[in-house]
Amino acid sequence: MATYKGVKGFTIQTIAGDPPSPIAGQVWYNTTSNVLKGYAAVAGAWASGTPTLDGRASATGAGTSKSSALFIAGHTGAPIAFVALTEKYNGTSWTEVADANLPRYSLGGVGTTTAALIMGGYADAYPMEDEAEIYNGVAWSEVSTLVNARNVFGGAAGTTTACIIMGGELPPAAPAWPPARTGIVESWNGSSWTAITALPTPVSGAAGFGISTLAVLASGNQAPGGSYYGYAQKWNGVSWTASNAVTTPRQNFPGGCGTSTDGMISGGYTGSPSALVEQYNGTSWTEVGDLATGRYDSASSSGSPTTTTVVMGGQATGSPYNNIVEEWTSGNQVVTFTDS
Repeated sequence: MATYKGVKGFTIQTIAGDPPSPIAGQVWYNTTSNVLKGYAAVAGAWASGTPTLDGRASATGAGTSKSSALFIAGHTGAPIAFVALTEKYNGTSWTEVADANLPRYSLGGVGTTTAALIMGGYADAYPMEDEAEIYNGVAWSEVSTLVNARNVFGGAAGTTTACIIMGGELPPAAPAWPPARTGIVESWNGSSWTAITALPTPVSGAAGFGISTLAVLASGNQAPGGSYYGYAQKWNGVSWTASNAVTTPRQNFPGGCGTSTDGMISGGYTGSPSALVEQYNGTSWTEVGDLATGRYDSASSSGSPTTTTVVMGGQATGSPYNNIVEEWTSGNQVVTFTDS
């Protein structure tokens, strides 16, 4: 009788239980449950999460997953009201925690629910800020200011001890408006900011993700009222290179999530609120499951798209300052094979 080993040249792994970190396509026999199992790569999906306590737009996010996230600052109301509110999500409910020191919007944010860093943004009508703050899980503290005051939108990546901010907008020369897009890049080493190699293409309203030495800045816009910039710009800790274009160029994302080889951008603005979601593998972009609610100027956690992440608030059609939350769960999962 033919055997699997005879046909394929190797045997299926046997294990008492399931492997702790399976990879897509892996197959094994579980000797505890006496069943054949595998790890299947299937499409991920978005699901509704618990709404935030306050509807806000142009906030920023921090956290590593859909069960560990912060929703920070932003604006609400008409006329615009700046807020410093911080909400924490445990995957089930939101809790208001310590306010940031400075109410602002269009700021940048990175980190976790116990070690978050925010920087820049608009405050007090339209002046742009150079202030940065760190959250330790209990309170916010001001730290060294940016080299250049700016709004950051989603162009930040890294942690509270090693961060990079990319592009954005600089204050306009009074009384000029709108502000100019910038290619200025700054790095944070845990105590101070330093200007480093600038972006080849100045851009604002882009989505940033990764770490301080391996980061990606995707899409955005180059000029007010102009066309959207479609390409990704990659940072290797020394220099920038152009990467492949996103499928649908747009602006005003939440901060992207993930790493430079496993990233995701969601929503944004294409002339109207977008629901499109694209995943990046370090080289190319692939459309994955759309958001249920198209939106822009929203916030997100930084979790990897191969695990989980969450998108919070933003502006949607008919809901300019919404509290809608959506949770992403990777489709990769353990499956049991049975006789048909």
